[in-house]
Amino acid sequence: MTRYFHRFLSAVGVIFVLSGAAHADGHSDESADDIQLLVEVTIKDGKEEAFQALMADMITSTQTEDGTLRYEFQRSGDLVHLQDRYADNAAAVAHMQSFGPNFGARFSDVFTSTRLVVYGPANEAVRAIFDPLGAVYFERVGGFRR
Repeated sequence: MTRYFHRFLSAVGVIFVLSGAAHADGHSDESADDIQLLVEVTIKDGKEEAFQALMADMITSTQTEDGTLRYEFQRSGDLVHLQDRYADNAAAVAHMQSFGPNFGARFSDVFTSTRLVVYGPANEAVRAIFDPLGAVYFERVGGFRR
């Protein structure tokens, strides 16, 4: 999966965590149609400076995307979690379409990818991007939001 994941990122560009909510009666909540991604990667040996520069560039670029609600890097040693939240499927797809050309090659050079989790009501366009990467999909089955 890792080799294909890197190749696909270079060509299309993908990183994310997808999420959505439904009421107990099965009706969707329009305001909870967000998509969230959890991307788990490991920084390759000797790539610390490249990681720092790439992270800064990715954050700066993504801040201009209207539909991006959260874009955070979390780190424990060389293990990094990238957590993304998008207003909806269209915003997630828009991000992914710009990610590849802008960051795909650098991302593949800096990281070894280990896991991709998508939370929420992922539509066909989102699944078409993440299915080949071995994404695991979750949909909310209970809980609440504030």
